[in-house]
Amino acid sequence: MTILARTIFLAILTALFAVGCSESPGAETEIGGDQRRLAVLSPAGAIILRDLGHESRIVARHGFDFVLDPGLPVGGDQTGLDYEALLRAQPTDIVLEQAAIEVPRRLSELAESRGWRVHVLPMLNLENVRDAILTLDRIATGENTATVSGRELLAHFERSVLDQPTACRSLGRTLLVTWTDPVGVMGPGSFHADMLRSLGATPIPEEGAPYISLDTEDVLRLDPDSIVLLMPSQDSSGVTQALGPLASVGLRAVEEGRVVLINHPHALTPSTSLIEIADSLAAASAVFTIPEHAE
Repeated sequence: MTILARTIFLAILTALFAVGCSESPGAETEIGGDQRRLAVLSPAGAIILRDLGHESRIVARHGFDFVLDPGLPVGGDQTGLDYEALLRAQPTDIVLEQAAIEVPRRLSELAESRGWRVHVLPMLNLENVRDAILTLDRIATGENTATVSGRELLAHFERSVLDQPTACRSLGRTLLVTWTDPVGVMGPGSFHADMLRSLGATPIPEEGAPYISLDTEDVLRLDPDSIVLLMPSQDSSGVTQALGPLASVGLRAVEEGRVVLINHPHALTPSTSLIEIADSLAAASAVFTIPEHAE
């Protein structure tokens, strides 16, 4: 090899070595929109991303997720995060629910060193759920504009959940019950109460926290026109069993048969599953008469 050829060869090797070492392990690399890898540590976020058609971009899931491929690694749950699983999954983006978990310091440090983008979504009220549809659509694609599927899903959500102002008017003053011993009720500011109000019913109580615990005497004083039982996977033939102690205390709603059981597996999840739940509520309330005070 001539001196000139040897010089050129060494120069090429030096250049290749420099390229290979230009990024330290874990450093952020430029990732295009079609290369997004999502660690979705939110059951609600997983449902929305699935409905958007972005399920294939998900590389890690929440421990209590029931809609994604069970073969996906679990990146954490309410008790904490599995950092080893997250490191192996090599996400570009991590999705958390604000109401479920705060961003741990270690995650923030890892995100900074690895170039992960951490997205924390509030998912308490109905407006939060609506906003999450396009937010997650953009996170999944890395684009600033919504996809066609994002716009279509948002329109479907608005049509079913937000734009049916008389669909459930016949329910009247309605108690949204998730548990009966003691009585757990979805209160003002919860996405369930927001949805029911947008459908034309009046969720009660009208004051208090998003989740309220009541005793039987409290429920008797409220005297609801209707009761909606939000109980995932409850046997549809077991309404009396689902009512528990409320079945035998003389509630007008129970005696008149104005009880609706919503046993959708995601009835308590703030996601696009609310489309199906709103449709079920509208169908169930269609057989009820409008209470006199609501005429």
